[in-house]
Amino acid sequence: MNHDLELLAKHFQYRSDGKLDNWHIMPMDNLRGDCDDYAVTALYLMCKGSLLKFWLKIITFQAVFWFTKSPTGGGHLVLWMRDHGYIDNWDRKWVTKDYMKQEGYKFVFPWLAPFVALKMFNGVVLRLFNKK
Repeated sequence: MNHDLELLAKHFQYRSDGKLDNWHIMPMDNLRGDCDDYAVTALYLMCKGSLLKFWLKIITFQAVFWFTKSPTGGGHLVLWMRDHGYIDNWDRKWVTKDYMKQEGYKFVFPWLAPFVALKMFNGVVLRLFNKK
């Protein structure tokens, strides 16, 4: 695991988005968010902070965000990355799909690039309005 991903795993604190779901890359000095923030930040860190690499991995299906039902039945987002496996804010380490299924995750659908962009744009807009 790369060093920044280890820091994310160690220092991440869960915080709900509230009523409006939005995705954002968390800054390393404020690792508070929910499962989708963890997933997009993990991919960003695996891309060594490059948004170009981040989007190329999504567009070329080398990385896929999966909407799942968690073992407790709630909606949950996990990241799959080629040659690494799956990671989320609960396990905070790379695991296999078989492991996740044994733990009770149910894979529902992948988020394709246009929808990832929409969720992330929503996050930017909401953060701009919250700063005012």
